[in-house]
Amino acid sequence: MFAAAFAFATSRIGALLIGTVLAVAVFFGWGEYQYRAGKAAGALSERLVWEEARRKLIAAHEARMAVSEAAIAKAEQQYIAYQAESAIRLNGLETTIAEMEADLANAAPACRAVMPSRLSRELNRIR
Repeated sequence: MFAAAFAFATSRIGALLIGTVLAVAVFFGWGEYQYRAGKAAGALSERLVWEEARRKLIAAHEARMAVSEAAIAKAEQQYIAYQAESAIRLNGLETTIAEMEADLANAAPACRAVMPSRLSRELNRIR
């Protein structure tokens, strides 16, 4: 068997046939190698494009978040200022009510006002 294969391989037709088979195998092998290399290069290229688009989206999101955080901080400061103003107004109302009660305690029964004007003004200032 080995002798028959050796005799075929050494003949011109056998050598030509073996050379042709090897050439076809090398051609297709090289094509497969090039295909895989191109596929890897394309994947890398697409990955870089995707990462750049992702970086841009993250930067845009962070910019929107900074604007939102600034608006929240501004609203918080306005609320704190409003609370301070409310505390001052409440303190003024409590003082006015205390004065009214003191005036009512000292006033004659027939001269009592339903609501003193100062208290009415303080209540009108409340939003």
